[in-house]
Amino acid sequence: MLSGKVALRQGSRCGSWHTVAMLTLAEIRSGFAYWPRLHDVAEHQVDGSRKALPSARLKHKEEDFCVDEVLPSSFAASGEGEHFWVQIQKQGLNTHDVIDSLAKAAGCRARDIGYSGLKDKRAVTTQWFSLPTASMTDRHLAHNIATELPARLAGDAMFAEGCKLLDQFSHTRKLKTGTHSGNRFRIVLRDCDCERKEQFETRLALIAQQGFPNYFGLQRFGIEGRNLLVYQRLAQSKRENKKRSRQSRQAQRARSLALSSARSLMFNAVLACRLKDKSCMCLSTGEPLLLADTGSFFICEEPDAELLQRLARHDVLTTGPLWGAVKNQDAALQAWQLRENAQWLDWSLNSLPEDTRLSPALLLQSGLQHQRRSLLSMPRHLRWKWQDNATLELEFTLPKGVYATALLRELCEITP
Repeated sequence: MLSGKVALRQGSRCGSWHTVAMLTLAEIRSGFAYWPRLHDVAEHQVDGSRKALPSARLKHKEEDFCVDEVLPSSFAASGEGEHFWVQIQKQGLNTHDVIDSLAKAAGCRARDIGYSGLKDKRAVTTQWFSLPTASMTDRHLAHNIATELPARLAGDAMFAEGCKLLDQFSHTRKLKTGTHSGNRFRIVLRDCDCERKEQFETRLALIAQQGFPNYFGLQRFGIEGRNLLVYQRLAQSKRENKKRSRQSRQAQRARSLALSSARSLMFNAVLACRLKDKSCMCLSTGEPLLLADTGSFFICEEPDAELLQRLARHDVLTTGPLWGAVKNQDAALQAWQLRENAQWLDWSLNSLPEDTRLSPALLLQSGLQHQRRSLLSMPRHLRWKWQDNATLELEFTLPKGVYATALLRELCEITP
């Protein structure tokens, strides 16, 4: 089936997929519009219809989207060690562009440079990188890196045009993926509906109090969903059974992105089901719950009043799956994953044509371990102000792995 055609389904286990657009994998980006929102229930009018969301324009210019990486306090400067950390502000460049410039200036391999997470290209962002002084071939540079590195970076035309060196220090540790605790955002929305300011305010207040669906953003799936198409080819290819050590670094990276994208789509589908049946803020026996700010989860053996209060305070969070193998002794988690497999199958049958459906089988065979991700996310320090009647400025902090675009999607319709 082609995208844009509508299929009518009856008897869905999720109970609400009666009219959905059939999407090809390459059109998941446009299909993002079909994911349900948490706060739409508060937007119904007297006649039962739902108010259209207000609209706004994002990234009119790069300075409208600012992101600062936040490191845990335990990673403060130690002043000594074999790793030299630099904080870089970049604009119009992606994270790997910066890594290439740093590697060239420092005379080390790009893969030896540590970083915590990828940052947007069309934005103004700050993030940290670590350089291994012990493996630098230029020993003069290694011993005088605090003064030599800035001078060398200034001579790199690409770096000098799009980057600034904000801070630097020596540290005993290499910076690893996922080290940061979160990201601080300042976002300017332009061309906001002038007559819908009250609706903007209402939805922002709801997001501040109750959070928003923790969807993976569209960028997770690649341009036109290409990462998902790679996953589909890998799942159908006999070559996937060969040792991955024979693959080039580029092929290994493509495979990793494909697995991650498939996990993300399946999580989004389960989250959509949980929003449809309004179980995101409900507890069931056997439900895996996440301890806020820790990443640890536990199984809800029996819902009680205290646990419900903690859920209401967002001390614990309901979760969805990041597919992978479950340890044999985790019988409760295995049972819950079977339930989520059914939710994924239900969404897939109703939303994806037969020749573009994804199976979790490759994820289960890939060596990935089952993980949990919160269904809802709470922004911290959410503040907003109107620069004028049509320009809204937002500031907030999100935990690592949470997409600002998911918060914006809950707020309004983003127009080109």
